[in-house]
Amino acid sequence: MKKKYNEKTAIDTIDKVGARPEMLVQILHAFIKKFSYIDEQAIRLIAKKINLSRAE
Repeated sequence: MKKKYNEKTAIDTIDKVGARPEMLVQILHAFIKKFSYIDEQAIRLIAKKINLSRAE
């Protein structure tokens, strides 16, 4: 079931997959599966949690 985006769920999703740069693709897949989309707020959060710039 798709959930409405919220930061707590997003952080839990990142932590469950693994908050490491090499897990970026898996994190993005998890976001699509959970929320059906990846918005700008999610991109910023993912980049911050895995210590990458948004461009990377």
